Amino acid sequence: MYCSHCGYDLSEKEIEKTIVLNKTKKSSTEDVFVCPRCGKIIKKNLDNEEVKALSRASHAEVHRGNNSVNTGMCFLVLGVILGCIAFMFFMMSFKASQGNKLIVTSTEFYVFCGLAAVTISFLTVATVSLIRGIKKKKKYSNLIKDIQNEAFYQ
Repeated sequence: MYCSHCGYDLSEKEIEKTIVLNKTKKSSTEDVFVCPRCGKIIKKNLDNEEVKALSRASHAEVHRGNNSVNTGMCFLVLGVILGCIAFMFFMMSFKASQGNKLIVTSTEFYVFCGLAAVTISFLTVATVSLIRGIKKKKKYSNLIKDIQNEAFYQ
């Protein structure tokens, strides 16, 4: 179930939780859902204007998904660049004057450790952001297709 104002996808767990709360209060026989993001009431039967508002909100969510994918790609590129620089500092921590052995007390090795930590964190952020963005784009693009084909029902 989607909020027609902000496009929030109310999951089945949240719907069941709301239904259980309404049944324990016994205040009404009709199920009423409130969007946790914008606070508006979510109805099951949408009229034409509310479907248009949902379409606008879905397009905004697709743009947010694109922004998330772009952020993930930026972090991915920065992570790869910093990873290459970290590898260079790792190779510099092998000292030829000491028999081509790895010297873990050298400044180059400490720089490598710092850059490796930053690289791992950047690549983690990139992966999470890419996955979230791709999922959001796919879900709301399918919703827009359903609305355009008049196959959408709430």
